Amino acid sequence: MKIIGRLVLGVIVFIVAVAGDVGCAFASRGANVMQNVEAPDYVLPKIDTETDIAVEPDLVPERVLVEPGGNLEKKRKKFFRWKKKFKKEHRRLEPEIIATSNDICRLIYERGMLYEEEQVLRYLNEVAGRIAERSDVERDVEIEVKIVRDPLVNAFALANGTVHIHTGALACLKSEAQLAFLLAHEISHISEKDIVFNVKSSHEKIIAFKLFDIVLSPAAVFFGLFGDLAQFGFTLLHASTITGYSRNIEARADRDGILWASAEGYHPREAAEMLDLFLHEKEKYRTGEEIYFLMSHPSNKWRRKQLDKVISKKYGGVAVGEVNETEFLLNMVSIKLYNAKLNMKMDRLVHAEENVKWVLENFPKNPKAHNIAGEIYRLEAADVDKVKRELNSKEWKKFKKDLKNEELKSMLVEKARNEYKEAIRLDGAFPDAHRGLALVSYDLNEKGEALANFEKYLILAPNAKDKRYINFMIKRIHKEKNKEKQEAK
Repeated sequence: MKIIGRLVLGVIVFIVAVAGDVGCAFASRGANVMQNVEAPDYVLPKIDTETDIAVEPDLVPERVLVEPGGNLEKKRKKFFRWKKKFKKEHRRLEPEIIATSNDICRLIYERGMLYEEEQVLRYLNEVAGRIAERSDVERDVEIEVKIVRDPLVNAFALANGTVHIHTGALACLKSEAQLAFLLAHEISHISEKDIVFNVKSSHEKIIAFKLFDIVLSPAAVFFGLFGDLAQFGFTLLHASTITGYSRNIEARADRDGILWASAEGYHPREAAEMLDLFLHEKEKYRTGEEIYFLMSHPSNKWRRKQLDKVISKKYGGVAVGEVNETEFLLNMVSIKLYNAKLNMKMDRLVHAEENVKWVLENFPKNPKAHNIAGEIYRLEAADVDKVKRELNSKEWKKFKKDLKNEELKSMLVEKARNEYKEAIRLDGAFPDAHRGLALVSYDLNEKGEALANFEKYLILAPNAKDKRYINFMIKRIHKEKNKEKQEAK
């Protein structure tokens, strides 16, 4: 009966998905919600310029040279563990799985799901290239890192050598060493051909569907991928039957990640720090604010213990290595700000607040960060229930601070106003901050200041997309002021 029930459910959901992206609406607040966030608005030309980011003296963009854990010439001989269990049927399936991986990469690209800032991609692929040299990946496999415009925490590897990392995952990390471990973990899945073995283990599943299920995330929904994926025979029934790789496979990938990253000179303890960051975010928010990198993996507490065991056994109490926090910070500013915008689109306002807070702690003179912070506080004040729905009960109590809703709203409005003013102080020609300050002022019935900032906004951005709305607000304020004068007489 259980199998029949799942089949019936799968058929029903499949009909909804094929009907034309209708299924997407049930999983997101709009199929185009992420396409409306344009990367160029928050892409910085050069990370080390002072036009958009004021680099503090203690954050000089000087690369910390990582000393390799051993001479590459003397690197241990690759022994390809997968060869022992790689049978004839695996060899037959592998080309088809790689072809399907290429199809998925093509769909992701064509749907505009990729974040393509050249400098950030170059940095990620440089780190991945050095890790790949330390790994057991076959020499003819080219590792390439791509960034998916999705604020939820996830990363996945495909059989063709591509590693996809969500902006949400990058926004959570705090150092290059953590990035190196995450990349090494995913490269391990490629090296050991885990996707090939995982597909082969489920004979009743179509290769393409099984493959995509391994990497399935909300990004597929946001960009309307389900319509395209139907051509491969995908159904949501299968999506409910996959839970990712086994405990042993993930433990091995974690172990490889630690060994390969530390061999390149990174501190092994940063692997545990990365997992702690993900676990902290998972525990802070309500169920449904998923950390997909953790969801499809084994028990997180068990996984954390395994990491500690590997580190203790291999390095004892004398683990050393580089963290490379400075260069990572400099390269992730644009990612953090962009991810904050994505979170705002999803009404994940506290997530967005954390992204911006990180930037402001390290780059307090960034006007864009102050403006986005102002936007977040303004939206939180407009609907505090959104924050309540986002946080778990414990975190909501911390956020509210025993204030009544009106008191909380007033506090948030004042914080928004201060952030907008700081953005204007840092860059008086930054139009968005004038727009935000005008909206806050209008809500506070400060019509004079609202009018002045609306007009300033149009002077600085004469071709603004919302020009029609701003002109409407200007006319509305003039009418209201004239009405007040007449009533005063």
